[in-house]
Amino acid sequence: MFLGKSGGDFLTKYEYLDRESYIKEYGEITRKCIQNDPDLTPMERELSIVITDTEEMAMVASSQKPVMKYLLLDNENFEIIDKGLVVKNGRIVGINGEISKNCIRFSKKPRKRFGRLA
Repeated sequence: MFLGKSGGDFLTKYEYLDRESYIKEYGEITRKCIQNDPDLTPMERELSIVITDTEEMAMVASSQKPVMKYLLLDNENFEIIDKGLVVKNGRIVGINGEISKNCIRFSKKPRKRFGRLA
């Protein structure tokens, strides 16, 4: 995932920005500016959620396009952590942030389709 990779050419391909810096450099965040990273295989595009007993907020890292769109555009409870937008060629290809644990839900019923969250 984005939080721990290092080495080689990887770090030079990406910018790590906060929301304000992204807007200043590239304009408003819209659905068109969020996309899958073409350098990641489908197996490498992940969603990680870390929940602990001691924190009220869950840490979220994702390179899944539908998750990024939902959290950045449709969920007012999601907060980008410092420089938590992973940007490549002006496009958002990953996010790191936090959301209240109360917003996380698990279900017994499987989703019919993963591609749309809203």
